[in-house]
Amino acid sequence: MIMHWTELLPVDRFSVRTADQLGDRDFKTLQLLYQPLVGSTAISLYSMLWSKLEKDCFFSSEAVHHELMAMLSLPLDDIFEARRRLEGIGLLRTFQRKEDTSTLFIYEIQPPMTPAQFFQNDVLSVFLFNKLGKNRYLELRNRFMIEAIDERAYTEVTAAFNDVYTSLQYSEMTPVMNENAFAENHEYQGIVHNGDVTFREEEYDLELLKADLPVFIDGDTLLDEPTKLAIVRLAFVYRIEPLVMSKLVQQSLASDETVDQNELRRRAQEWYRTEHGSSPPALGMRTQPDKYRTMKEKDDKDESLTEHEKWYFFMKKHRRCLF
Repeated sequence: MIMHWTELLPVDRFSVRTADQLGDRDFKTLQLLYQPLVGSTAISLYSMLWSKLEKDCFFSSEAVHHELMAMLSLPLDDIFEARRRLEGIGLLRTFQRKEDTSTLFIYEIQPPMTPAQFFQNDVLSVFLFNKLGKNRYLELRNRFMIEAIDERAYTEVTAAFNDVYTSLQYSEMTPVMNENAFAENHEYQGIVHNGDVTFREEEYDLELLKADLPVFIDGDTLLDEPTKLAIVRLAFVYRIEPLVMSKLVQQSLASDETVDQNELRRRAQEWYRTEHGSSPPALGMRTQPDKYRTMKEKDDKDESLTEHEKWYFFMKKHRRCLF
């Protein structure tokens, strides 16, 4: 776990931006699907950051983190932890700029996935199932589903694009094309973000996996980007080591010598049930290894303390009376 006082102080400034406006469905998705995974504090921080944006605005004025502490009635370490939870699950992007006396942060709010994206996500859907249990999970999933149209009983009469519109002549397009020069150094409002979770591929030994493949299989060709992403996600969720994953990949080859991702997912789930029983995997938080906990041997009388470390001991000592 990263200590907040090495990264963030109450006097550090921040502003909020968003690529798109959020609607009622987005907040319902946050509360019903995301909150069980990240906790109520993280969702409260998300809502508070969103409230900094005036109606129809995409960028807020600056404030200091002490304001967040007061508004949420939370210490800074809780706010920092909530921020990291939002970042990790794809709801927040954070940018910083070091200045002379403080740091300026830009918090870019990311819209949540749609319910369909969420329930089709290999990572989040599994952890939500484990958190809520089968009955509540199915109840929630059904809440966001509608009955499909029986296309055998209906005939679609939707107009096609060229039934309604026609092509413009070049002379009619010229004024519009000239206006695009303005957009070179600007971003359009309403850019769509898929809100998906990201993984660092370098943390999983894909090279070891490829080395274990038979010599007649070209690992570089087989493991294209979508396949590598699927492997890393499944390995994370089901805790599958590279050599085991190599065997599952080989068992999931399709007739065209590509990896059938649905088959790979099924085999990963079967392997997990064989190794770990019927209890589905749970979502946990990473902690700092004991050997890297540098504050363990220090106290507030140590003359070598940095300003951030002095702030840490001050907050630790006065936390109860301050908050």
